[in-house]
Amino acid sequence: MINVKEVFTLRLQPYGTMKTFLSTVEPFKHLPAEDQKEIAALFRERHYAKGEAIFHEGESCGFIWVVKTGRVHLMWFSENGKAYITCVMVPGEAFYCLPALDQRPYPADAVAAEESTVIAISIKQFQKMLSQSSNFMQKVLYLFCS
Repeated sequence: MINVKEVFTLRLQPYGTMKTFLSTVEPFKHLPAEDQKEIAALFRERHYAKGEAIFHEGESCGFIWVVKTGRVHLMWFSENGKAYITCVMVPGEAFYCLPALDQRPYPADAVAAEESTVIAISIKQFQKMLSQSSNFMQKVLYLFCS
């Protein structure tokens, strides 16, 4: 099984560009501008080839993910190996926020459906932002419940 922490070779992006991108992404767009600037510096970017796994079902959830470019399929496999796509994530969509909050393993695999770039923030950093902003926490909860 792939260890996400070992293969997730991270690259810091200039927060100006990342901040601009995050200002369009739920739930991060609801943060005050100064918090967006701070959190943008915490995100890391990774590029994946078509068919490359980002993480696998059952792995410890360590990150909140956002598709920056490309498409990501969230999928699971039956016992006989048949793949089922449960969701298609496109640019600007965050995924697996809920497992990050309840600290459960990833419920499915995430696979690049085409050449893709994703950004990620650690659970600890995400939880810190939640604790610092009741408005941000409210938006995150709304997003989960809608």
